[in-house]
Amino acid sequence: KPPFLEDFSRICGIAYQMKDDLLNFFPKLSKKTSNDLEEKRLTIFTAILSKDVENKDVVKYFETGEITSEFMDNVSQLYDIVNRLINENIEKLDGIPGIESFPALKFCKEYFNKS
Repeated sequence: KPPFLEDFSRICGIAYQMKDDLLNFFPKLSKKTSNDLEEKRLTIFTAILSKDVENKDVVKYFETGEITSEFMDNVSQLYDIVNRLINENIEKLDGIPGIESFPALKFCKEYFNKS
């Protein structure tokens, strides 16, 4: 097995969860009835951001629940980092001979290329 495959799988899982969480932040887009940020539900974004005790916008969200544009900038930056990691790993997938023979890898590649 290619040495990066485990990392790629982990990144795919994180990215999928981030896409799901991001949709939940915008109920009109996702047709959900609630907004996970407004309800202060744990998401992958809030879990990662909760460790940033130096960031006043993040601290403010956890103390008051206020969703500022600065807080959403932090969310956006996290999403961009994961998308970059996905793209780097997709490039590695292109180097695997016979990748089309692995439906799960092919699905991941196609799914994340749409992002």
